[in-house]
Amino acid sequence: MMAFAIQTLREAGYKPIILWTFESNARARHFYEKAGFTQTGRKKECTIGKPLQLIEYAL
Repeated sequence: MMAFAIQTLREAGYKPIILWTFESNARARHFYEKAGFTQTGRKKECTIGKPLQLIEYAL
């Protein structure tokens, strides 16, 4: 499904493909890295109850 989503976004002209995930979500980060995404170095904070760090990935 991830390969299909990436292919569809590329065919639609999206370059780069950007996503955000929680820094503490190691499982999601591993999944995105395995799919070829790399960290851009950008971070932001999301406050829903308690502050959570988000990190940006790009492909």
